[in-house]
Amino acid sequence: ERIGAHSAVLAILGAITVPVVVYSVKFLSHVGQLHPVVVENRGLKDPMFQTAFLYCSLTLVLLQFVFIWLRYRVACVESDINNRG
Repeated sequence: ERIGAHSAVLAILGAITVPVVVYSVKFLSHVGQLHPVVVENRGLKDPMFQTAFLYCSLTLVLLQFVFIWLRYRVACVESDINNRG
């Protein structure tokens, strides 16, 4: 029960901080922030952004398959242990 309550509080705090981040990117000077304003400049037109987005997307897809494969291996080992015991 406590884990659910802690998770709910963490989710609420995370949702509250989203507007803070959005407005800090818009209102801070360009010197005071490290985040590029991409959406306001008509999206990802710069080739560097496109390359980074492609690499990140491919990496996440590969990581997903690694996690699925690892979970499959864990299930196989659990099945072997249950069959022997």
